Amino acid sequence: MTRKRVKVGRDHVQRLIGTSPQKAIEELIWNAFDAGGNRVEVKLRFNNMSGVDRLDIIDWGPGILPTELDRAFGNIGNSIKAQKQTNPDDRAYHGREGKGRFKALGLSPVAVWETAFRDDGTIRKYRITLRRDEPDYFDATDPADSKAKSTGTRVILDGLDKGHQSLARDDVRDKLAEEFAAYMTSYPGVSLVWDSRPIRIEDVINRRTELDVLSADDQGGPASMLVIEWKFKPDGKRLHICDENGFSFHEIPAGVHARGIEYTAYLRTPNTREWNESARFVVQELDDEVAGVVNAAKERLREYVRARMAEDAVSVVQEWKDEEIYPYGTDEPTDPLAKAEREVFDMIAVQVNEQHPSFEKSDAQAKRLTLALIKQALESNPSNLTKILREVVSLPEEDQNALAELLDRAPLANLIRAGRLVADRLDTLHAFEHILFDADWKNQLLERTQLHRLLVHEIWMLGEEYMVGGDDDSLRDVLSKHLEILGRKELAPSVDVKLIDGKGGIPDLMLYRRRKVDRDGFEHLVVELKRPRDRLGQDETSQIKKYAFTVAKDERFKTSKCSWEFVLLGNDLDDFVIQETSSANLPEGCLFEGNGVRIWVRRWADVLNDARARYEFFREQLNIEASHTKGLETLKARYPHLFEGRGARKAKDLALTAASRRA
Repeated sequence: MTRKRVKVGRDHVQRLIGTSPQKAIEELIWNAFDAGGNRVEVKLRFNNMSGVDRLDIIDWGPGILPTELDRAFGNIGNSIKAQKQTNPDDRAYHGREGKGRFKALGLSPVAVWETAFRDDGTIRKYRITLRRDEPDYFDATDPADSKAKSTGTRVILDGLDKGHQSLARDDVRDKLAEEFAAYMTSYPGVSLVWDSRPIRIEDVINRRTELDVLSADDQGGPASMLVIEWKFKPDGKRLHICDENGFSFHEIPAGVHARGIEYTAYLRTPNTREWNESARFVVQELDDEVAGVVNAAKERLREYVRARMAEDAVSVVQEWKDEEIYPYGTDEPTDPLAKAEREVFDMIAVQVNEQHPSFEKSDAQAKRLTLALIKQALESNPSNLTKILREVVSLPEEDQNALAELLDRAPLANLIRAGRLVADRLDTLHAFEHILFDADWKNQLLERTQLHRLLVHEIWMLGEEYMVGGDDDSLRDVLSKHLEILGRKELAPSVDVKLIDGKGGIPDLMLYRRRKVDRDGFEHLVVELKRPRDRLGQDETSQIKKYAFTVAKDERFKTSKCSWEFVLLGNDLDDFVIQETSSANLPEGCLFEGNGVRIWVRRWADVLNDARARYEFFREQLNIEASHTKGLETLKARYPHLFEGRGARKAKDLALTAASRRA
């Protein structure tokens, strides 16, 4: 048995682990296709609760040679694939940085690679093991002769603790078909088997169309697009940005609505791999070249959707023309703008006809009036009225009745604001994740005048139940506010508390809430923020403990009616803090507990995941596509002064924010 270390920090490896179960299994399948062989099979074992408790991902490639082990598992960003253009079967590689294998640890605490390779005509076999609790190490057994009849690799994830329910759902097959459709179209000889059943792309496709987007002479070209219409309903209409071989490196909402047409678009350009390797998707909103190609693809997609919807509308429109109720007459438009407007009108009017039974049953005069109103709405304000009209009139009768019932109980404006709140908060979470973990952002973000002020405004991320009790005040003022909250104002003027080392201190935020079990009881949360680029170490934990112990030792604040939760919050922890917060007698992440005080160290990733989990149900029901781009736009619009220069301190921030809201 040989143990070796991955040549990268543990914190970096741990960040690679985090992803959804669906994305993790897709990454492992991509790795299997890259390994070689024309077949990849995923075997599932189910437990008594009908959940998946084991996954085997099998390929029939040449296996992992022992001479390539260090490059395959010991490096990130220096994978063997980086020096080769194609795999042993002459297919282009999908990944080249050696990151995908760590996604396995997002599903199971232990991941094992059983690999068989050919050595001078003899097949030999050995095992490689990764563990979630030590992701920066890997173990490898010594190769031994094997009775296996063929080479290949089997990835074994036994004892899934994440994704065991979601991967048992029937729609996993549809999602895999959507992910690998472009690749399997480019390489029709490969096959993918999920739970003993082949995924046949042709069985789930209604229509496949190739579109030209940009020629080789155009800026950003060449680029083409494959549009696949599905027999199932995917999770939103997506635009995948692929290389010329159909490998998807990035995906975004397509942004082109087409009611009744379930599609996925695959933009293909040889520029994609270079964009991915230079991390240009991360800052897509700032990259003119990437945005230019994507916008050209979306415009081509709009033309395609309009044409498809117009196809379906031809027969209905012809009936209206025959009845002489069609508001545009019988002449065909020659101007491109008029033609586009006519196609949009036909799509909306046909939806009214299909989804609104009373329209279809009405007399010719009523139909003529309705069609004329739709035409007027398009001409007066097409960007808003058309969308609203199309969505409302196309609701099934059951949903129309439900909407009417809701409007009896709450104003429409309130329903809209509630949906907008969920969408905004999901976008905000993505924006915070971007500015906290993107290398450029976190190296520039200032602790008190930017990050701190943004968190004050978006305090719901730490918990809906908290109210701001103190904001960047001295420890003495925080404790004074604590006394006032308890109704003991007479002691507030006399409070003058120093840290246990005799120095003053300034905690970032103090939040409080009443305990549900006792209306007179309060729980306080004191948060100490650190810059994203600063790793939390012994100095930072000493600081938060000083704050906490100052409270604990002061007799004026020893009361059964309040408790204190002190939290040190940052991006990464050093090895000292990881050990310090891994006591067998305390919960994970807890530094100290006693005398009504608990001290925690938390990562921003955990805070964002907890907040995102609170909104996940609503996101699924609303089918909202969250975007860090939209979130950043919203934050910059609300608090522009915090993104300019070095941000703003408390007084200036509050004044400018209040003025912006009044405006």
